[in-house]
Amino acid sequence: MKNSKMKICTLQLLLIALALSTSCGYPDHTPSDCGVFAAQETSPYILPYEVGRSFEVTKTTSHGGTQYYSVDFGMPTGTPIVASQSGQVVNVEMRFLDGDTIPDHFNLIWIQHEDGTVARYFHLSHQSALVNSGDVVSQGQVIALSDNTGHSTGPHLHFDVVQCLTGLTPADINTLPCGQSLPLSFKNTVKHTCGLVAGKHYPALAH
Repeated sequence: MKNSKMKICTLQLLLIALALSTSCGYPDHTPSDCGVFAAQETSPYILPYEVGRSFEVTKTTSHGGTQYYSVDFGMPTGTPIVASQSGQVVNVEMRFLDGDTIPDHFNLIWIQHEDGTVARYFHLSHQSALVNSGDVVSQGQVIALSDNTGHSTGPHLHFDVVQCLTGLTPADINTLPCGQSLPLSFKNTVKHTCGLVAGKHYPALAH
């Protein structure tokens, strides 16, 4: 009888925990393949915002599919966005007005790195680009300002790094194999061994 009561209590606690995690808006889960994340110390990436700033990760693995390793950072409109790694600008779209949340109307900047991977910065502010296609940028250089353009429910930066350069139209950006997002660690923030976690704030530290 005691065992049955204990099992019922355990089940109730599990259900409460599940309800809390869902109601808080963080349905993401820790990736089961933590071994694919580079050690922070050797990662070539920094957080895509200025040193001294700290923002909450609002979404990670629940992007699913090719965007499984993408990261959303909740941040106010007008936040300076920096290059996570040095490279060459290969795509700039800035014509959509701030707050235009029509799905394909996202302002963006893409930067291709020396190894062929491409960092993609989405939902940027109208005409805020400080770089042009073909420019070579340095890690930490401010490239644009954040906003809420495209498929978005609130101001944030959607950031990912994909294997190689995809087609530039909205229909092509997730096309395999190039559109597969890659697991990311960031060398200039608090310790993390299995990617960033939704619901936590990550300060950009001097590096």
